Amino acid sequence: MYKRLEKAGEMLMAIAKMNSDNNISSSASSLYNSFHTITLENAFFTEDNIRNALICFGENLSEERLLKYFSDKRIYKESNLNAAVIIPEKNIIGGFSDMIRVLLYGYNFIGRVSKTNRILLELVADVIIDFVPEWKDKVKFTEEGVGDFDVLFTNELDQKEISSKKIYSRYDGIVREKKKSIAVLTGKETKQDLLSVVDGMMAYFGQNTHSISKILIPEDYNIVPLLESFEKYEYLKNHNKYLNNYEYYRSVYLLNREKFFDNEIIVVLPDNERFISPLGVMYFSFYQNEKDLLQQLSDTSDRYKFVYSKIAITNRIPFNNILYPDLFMCDDNQAFVKTLDDKLLGVC
Repeated sequence: MYKRLEKAGEMLMAIAKMNSDNNISSSASSLYNSFHTITLENAFFTEDNIRNALICFGENLSEERLLKYFSDKRIYKESNLNAAVIIPEKNIIGGFSDMIRVLLYGYNFIGRVSKTNRILLELVADVIIDFVPEWKDKVKFTEEGVGDFDVLFTNELDQKEISSKKIYSRYDGIVREKKKSIAVLTGKETKQDLLSVVDGMMAYFGQNTHSISKILIPEDYNIVPLLESFEKYEYLKNHNKYLNNYEYYRSVYLLNREKFFDNEIIVVLPDNERFISPLGVMYFSFYQNEKDLLQQLSDTSDRYKFVYSKIAITNRIPFNNILYPDLFMCDDNQAFVKTLDDKLLGVC
């Protein structure tokens, strides 16, 4: 199973690097030739983001990665249980790891999607099914209600969806609130480190839980080198949705006479309280020393998902893992697997 999934992953990475659809399967060709259509349906799913997402999916299907997280003897056992997953509309890599985990535990996967994010994940599933044909009748995507299900997993509920959270919480499963990630900088980062941090802010439009939405910096930090590291994302000045957000928030902050940094691509605003910044904005706050930093991280640990840093912080992630994150490395992985396990054993 793992070797076949690794082959599927290699195909997804190959599609990401292709410039033509010669000598590939029909499902792989359909995915490659749908890049433009996917972008038309969802402006956040640019071709660059699609290609990066496919590489990310491919890396997460390596045999080594799968064995790291899924060595349970009950994996592969078939069941008639249904697992419903609510997939966020703007998160291009959202839902993929849930789909793989659900299928590995023998469940049927029901992905609740919207018209704008359905095509990519559906075509990715088709490529995987080429290598794991026994999953063909176990994967379903719907824009309507998910129907009958045994467990439910939701992604990235924000404050506006509290009523939905109360409804979802009635079911066995996991209700995830919206969180993003942070980066701790010291001023000693290399140029490549800063480029990676910028990728964490800007890749996938900062719409996934691995995206950096806030940086913690020393009080004497020189932010200029970071602001000069956004050249790769100059093209966003021509992306209407991104530009509209950037200009809107910049205007609001100017009218409110708030102090901020600006490099004509992103607004960098001081904010000690908020951890989820809007599109076109990056928050920052200061720390005085390592003791103060660790205290801040501890006091706010329920407000963010991951910490990227070169400092030896518990559970920190190196900068070089930002663009293609480990999608199975999440704080609820054990709870997710236990939910599937318990339902299979009739415990829930």
